Amino acid sequence: MRRGFLRLRSRFAPRRGLIQLGYLRELGFVTLLMSGVLFVQQALRTPAAPTVDNPHADQPVYGLTLCASDQTLWVSRERYGISHINLADGTETDRWLLFQSEASFAAHGGNQQTLTLRYGLDRRLDLLRGSETIHSEVLPEAFGIMTDTDVSSDGRVGVVVSNGGDMKIWALKDPDGLIVEAKQFPVPDQLDHAALSPDGKTIALVNWQSVFLWSLDENRIVTSWKVSHGAKPAARANRADTLAWSPDGQRFAIGFDDGMVRVWDTANQNLLWEHQADQFKVGALAFTSSGTSLVTGGFDKHIRLWDLNRKQLVWEQVQYSRPIHNLIFSADDRRLYSGGLDGKVCEWSASTGALVRELP
Repeated sequence: MRRGFLRLRSRFAPRRGLIQLGYLRELGFVTLLMSGVLFVQQALRTPAAPTVDNPHADQPVYGLTLCASDQTLWVSRERYGISHINLADGTETDRWLLFQSEASFAAHGGNQQTLTLRYGLDRRLDLLRGSETIHSEVLPEAFGIMTDTDVSSDGRVGVVVSNGGDMKIWALKDPDGLIVEAKQFPVPDQLDHAALSPDGKTIALVNWQSVFLWSLDENRIVTSWKVSHGAKPAARANRADTLAWSPDGQRFAIGFDDGMVRVWDTANQNLLWEHQADQFKVGALAFTSSGTSLVTGGFDKHIRLWDLNRKQLVWEQVQYSRPIHNLIFSADDRRLYSGGLDGKVCEWSASTGALVRELP
C-alpha cells in the first residue's frame, strides 16, 4: 500500500503509512471552514429567475407582423406555420400550417388583411390571403435561383427576385384582394435581397455592391448607389444580410454579415450613419416611426437601440440563445417585438429596453 493512504491495521501492524492525528484535525478544520464559506455565499446569492420552457425551441421565427391596430402579432415559425397572438392577454388565438417542409422562402405582411407568399423547392409559388390560396403557379427554370421575397406592409404587393437577374411582382387589384396581376422584369444579377417601401411603390434591390430603387409606377430603376465596404468587395466580402426602410421612406438601412450597419438618406443617397452594431452578423433591423432611432439584432444575440441623431447607443439587452432574426416596433413606438432562431418571441419596452414578457 502506498505511503500516505489511510488504512485499517491490527495492533501488530507496523505504523508506517498511517496519517497522523494532527493532519486529520487540520483537514477537519479546513473542511469545516470551507463549508461555512459556501453556506454564506449561498445565503447571500440572489435567487435565480424561474426557467420557462420554450415550446418552440426547434421552430425558428422567420417573420413578425403587427396588424389590427397593433392588437395582434402574427408570428411565422418554421415547421409550425403562422400563429396569431392576442397582445391584450398574450394568448395564441389562431394557428394554421402554411409552410410545408419543402418551402424555401416565405414572406408575410399586412395591416388588416394579410398576404403570404410561399415558394417551394419544387419551384411552386403560392399567394395566400389569410388561409385561402388565391393564386398558384410554377416558376420556370429560366427564372433562376430564388434569393429573396417580400410583401408590402398593406398586404397588397408581393415580390420575388432571383440571382439570375429576374424579378416578379404580384399586385392585388380589387378591394377583396382576389384579382392578382403579375409582371416580370429583368433586373441586375446576383441580387441578394429585396424590400418593398412602406407605401408599396418602390422596391429596394440589393446585391453585393449596390442598392437599386425600382419604381413600381414607372417599372424601372430610378436611382442607385454603392453600398459595399471593406477591403475586398470584389470577393463579395461584407455582403448585405438584412434591409429596413424607415416608416416615412426617407431612410434606408442595411445590416452586413460583418456586423456593420449603414444608414442612407434615400432622397440624395448620403450616408447618414455607420457603426459596428454586432460582433458577428446583423440579422434584423427596424426603425422607429420617426426614423431617428434604429434597433439592431443579430448573431451575438444582443438587441441594441441606437439614436441616429446623437449617434450613440441607448440600451442593449440579451435574452436569446440563438441569433435574432426579426424586430418590429408598435405604431406608437412604445413596444418592440423580437423573434429569434431559438423560436422565442419577446415583447420589450422600447424606451428602456426592459423585458415585458415572453409570448407563446
